[in-house]
Amino acid sequence: MAVTRTDNFARLNELLNHPDIYPWVGGELAAPLDASPLSARSILIEAEHGVFWFVRQTPGVWEAHTVFPPGAPGTAARAEEAIAIIQALPGYRKIVTQRPRNNPRATRFLEKLKFTYTHTEGMYQGLPLDHYERV
Repeated sequence: MAVTRTDNFARLNELLNHPDIYPWVGGELAAPLDASPLSARSILIEAEHGVFWFVRQTPGVWEAHTVFPPGAPGTAARAEEAIAIIQALPGYRKIVTQRPRNNPRATRFLEKLKFTYTHTEGMYQGLPLDHYERV
């Protein structure tokens, strides 16, 4: 299945609150996550097993969130397709993302997609938060 642009925030919220995903994005929050308030600044790109969620930070700069269950097949190939959609937007400058240090899968994923480490800033669940970008 190829990726498709969507406005299916119900699917995104379902994935964000999945027991295998929530600990990585919800941290110590007790309430269910709801991404729909960010819909005006978001682009969702759906694939067979999950959703790529891009949130506009500033003109041309998009923050990426890969919302897939661990081990979902084909995620990297679908990520390249989603990145190509974002890069084709008028005024595109770069995609940024971050990952907590205790997520080695995310590190390998970002390396595979040719994201570059830029700096460490902030903490998430008591661990340093590493920032990456892809121009």
